Amino acid sequence: MKTLFIVITDSGDGSQSLRYTFDESLILKMQDRQDELDDCYQSGDGLQVDRLLVPDNLSYEDLGIGRWSIQQDPFEEEDDEDRY
Repeated sequence: MKTLFIVITDSGDGSQSLRYTFDESLILKMQDRQDELDDCYQSGDGLQVDRLLVPDNLSYEDLGIGRWSIQQDPFEEEDDEDRY
């Protein structure tokens, strides 16, 4: 089994969304540097992360969440459109 990290994000219009990653080092980095994250990752109460165990062989696409996976390190410079 592997851990799927679920990150609650602020959509900017009063609603919230979910983003996903298998990358524990990215989550640890985000937790350590919360005050540097964009507002979208603050979602009212700071960075909010939950965990779910999934079978090792499943990908984002297998889980139906490929579109919502965190593809870019939020600390790297990138166009806003490509960051989420």
